[in-house]
Amino acid sequence: QLGDECGTLEILLSWIPESGNINTIVRIQSVFRAKLARIRRQIKAKERQQAAAIRDLAKEESVRKKVISLKEPDEIKVEETPESKLQSKLMQVQEQEHELE
Repeated sequence: QLGDECGTLEILLSWIPESGNINTIVRIQSVFRAKLARIRRQIKAKERQQAAAIRDLAKEESVRKKVISLKEPDEIKVEETPESKLQSKLMQVQEQEHELE
């Protein structure tokens, strides 16, 4: 059984060496520890790549919001809904009434 704070890897061997072959057991353990360490390094590398991708997406979103906020109001394309058309028409009528007064 190999283990650390991240978990335990249990390996069952059908062959049990004689007590004089302790070096064989130590070699087997070292091979499995090396494989386990390599897998952990690969996982950490993938986690770093994911974190970098998330940071890049957040940065792109931030830049996109800044660009939109810097545009002139007439450059921003807004889809008009029936409610917004009525609202703009009402504002035009109110402006015309105000000018007539």
